[in-house]
Amino acid sequence: LHINYFCGVSPKFIRLSLSKEMLQKPENQRPNCCYRTFRRPKVQPNNLWTADKIIVKSNSCLPIPKSNQILIPAEFLEIFCEFPQERKLIFLAKSNNSHKMVTKKISSKWNGTFATAFPLRTHSKETQRKRKFWKARKSKKTPPSVLILAIESVSRLHSQRVLVQTRDLLLKNDFVELKGYTRVGENTFPNIGAMLSNLPAQSPSCKNSHSTFDNCPYIWKGFNHSNYITGFLEDLDHYSMFHYNKKGFAYQPTDY
Repeated sequence: LHINYFCGVSPKFIRLSLSKEMLQKPENQRPNCCYRTFRRPKVQPNNLWTADKIIVKSNSCLPIPKSNQILIPAEFLEIFCEFPQERKLIFLAKSNNSHKMVTKKISSKWNGTFATAFPLRTHSKETQRKRKFWKARKSKKTPPSVLILAIESVSRLHSQRVLVQTRDLLLKNDFVELKGYTRVGENTFPNIGAMLSNLPAQSPSCKNSHSTFDNCPYIWKGFNHSNYITGFLEDLDHYSMFHYNKKGFAYQPTDY
């Protein structure tokens, strides 16, 4: 199942489309799909330590029309699709010890999450404020956009041997290699956490085992103070850097 969204104009739309391989199967041509919205709850003083563990979902799963196109109502969606199909099951009849063919309808289900970046003017009060700041500047020059791409659990020198094509692609697109980067731990948190905060990998002084990461001096705080629009993205949500066996953030750390 492919999810396409169109952000050239406002409002934004999301469209679901099946791959050619799936469309070749008759049972996949008429999927029934619906969606729920979900979000972080508003932070309350009594839930600071669990704020990053809780999400609020909409009560009902709203159907997606046959056109497979909907207006995006929220930043985060969970999409459910059901593909009706028939499978033939063979079992041994008890009466005469003979085989009997039985056809039973079995539903094939799929679900996935989807996130989109809402425009600055509609995303939040903070992004609206930053947008107004840059529009009000007399100078038309703006500072450069900064994208930090972190590939951890592999040293810089080892990446030259095993990630040849990846490195070639990045360098051809003017990425700047951090030649002082050294692997200091086994997984994401000690390696990337140390780089983003300039603090010791295993036990940063800004938190303890019972606190969140809100007080840590991560690099996006400096960009935020300079009115940059900030964002943070990981490849795996269930083993994420600040949540896996950790408290996360009581307040959303970046704009996106």
